[in-house]
Amino acid sequence: MRNICKLLSLFLLLFYLITASAFSGEDLTDWHKCMPITFSGYSKSETLINFPALIIFEETDEGAGFHHSDFKSPPYGDLRFTSENMHTQLDFEVESWDLNGKSHVWVKIPELTQDTKIYAFWGMTDVEPPASTENGSVWSSDFRAVWHMNETDGQDATANANHGTVEGGVSVSPDGASGEAVQFNGVDGYMKCGSDLNMGTSDTTMSIWFKTSSQKNAGFIGKSIAGGTAGRYSIFLEGGNLIAMFHGNIQVTARTTWLNAYSDNHWHLLTAVYDRNGELTLFVDDKSVGSTNIKHGSNYNMQNAGFFWIGSYGSASGADPHGSFYYPGSLDEARLMTVAVSTNWVRASYQNIASNDVFVSYGTSTDQNLPLVQNEDGATNITLDSAWINGELKSIGTSAATVSVYWGDSDGGTDADAWTHSSSWAPTTEPATYTEQLSGLAADTIYYYRFMAENESGVNWAEKSSAFMTSEIKMELLSDAAPNTGVPGRVLVYRNESVSVKEMTINYNVSGSATPGDKYLALSKTITLPAGKTSALIEIVPIRTAVFSG
Repeated sequence: MRNICKLLSLFLLLFYLITASAFSGEDLTDWHKCMPITFSGYSKSETLINFPALIIFEETDEGAGFHHSDFKSPPYGDLRFTSENMHTQLDFEVESWDLNGKSHVWVKIPELTQDTKIYAFWGMTDVEPPASTENGSVWSSDFRAVWHMNETDGQDATANANHGTVEGGVSVSPDGASGEAVQFNGVDGYMKCGSDLNMGTSDTTMSIWFKTSSQKNAGFIGKSIAGGTAGRYSIFLEGGNLIAMFHGNIQVTARTTWLNAYSDNHWHLLTAVYDRNGELTLFVDDKSVGSTNIKHGSNYNMQNAGFFWIGSYGSASGADPHGSFYYPGSLDEARLMTVAVSTNWVRASYQNIASNDVFVSYGTSTDQNLPLVQNEDGATNITLDSAWINGELKSIGTSAATVSVYWGDSDGGTDADAWTHSSSWAPTTEPATYTEQLSGLAADTIYYYRFMAENESGVNWAEKSSAFMTSEIKMELLSDAAPNTGVPGRVLVYRNESVSVKEMTINYNVSGSATPGDKYLALSKTITLPAGKTSALIEIVPIRTAVFSG
């Protein structure tokens, strides 16, 4: 029997390796189209690990276009996502695919920062969707359950299979926070997710999107039992108060007054974060609205036989819904996690859905038969009369590519004849970086430049022109940081008024013995001077618990 188990384990391992290599070895340069995607709406210094980002595809003719009809292994067998290197594939799950509307896809971002870039690829015949579209791997081990609430089947999208059972007056609404949602009638509709979802001794985060016009008592989500049973944790509305409960060795709540704004029949996000060594914090949308200390229950084993409810509250037995707490309205994207997420995570989760077109920046799609070139890294070695302009050929396309760069004191866009100057390099069959060293430039002048590449399939320009200024950038120390008081240091960055007509982003380096994140809050290393402004302020904020040595 032991030998059989060994052979079975070996078979499963080989199957996994073969399946994984089938996708990791794909050459995505053969895919017809690709699109860069960034997350400019996330501006915090904290890196969010394994963040599930919602990507929404809509039909467009911009660039090479996005059309569901472009998929050559329909409906979405040829959809792929990669990291910035355009090779490392990312797990994703398709929540909805609408040939005549918006398609909603969740992508697992290993490290989400304000500089994160990923790529979407599509347009390849005879390929299958990767395993992540079915096996729940989009959701890291921190997720205990994810209910998309887009069907009345109560399915959990994670690999944990914590599926629910939907009962009573429940239907599907097309108007969800993300795709479709589940509509509860407030009379006898609810979702019951079994009795196994105990908190135990772990931290927890629980969240759900809601839309209602009611202010009646209602249960939103959680393991709830009417009465004094310990081991309860839930979010509910009672007596005009929105409440998040923690009932360990004693019962405590984080609460806030239910506002009319919550009953505006628009989508809102509820989140309860249970830090067992700190506080229970209740959020509405991206704002903290109540908290309470739960350190007293840090080691309490949260267990009971009651059910986990969505859209209702448990009765005294915990096995049936409470007749006075049926939720009236729509619910969407319910999640249960075994970690206490940060405030930045809560805010990013809210903004990703509530303002997707702000949080996510969808770049212009390109035809991969064409070469792909960019000049996003900016100019370097800028003086009053010289500069180096830099570009990168990311892909040659389907044949050898010739790279050119165009520059001048006005932006010629994608019209080669509209640029004052240009330079070209010899054809190449490999990706490469390029630098053109400019001299004889006029001082205090704004210059524009743009790279272009062409091959047998045609011409492709960098997504947009870049600009630089032959002007002095000065920095002045206004005040030193005071570590023991938390008072920040202040540095003024300024430029000449003659070149203030255009927004200017300045990259800077930080050096010294103090460690960012330990002695002071990490700096972004970029600062933007808005159009019409000559100066901006950099603040160096010390961490008050840090010990500075002379």
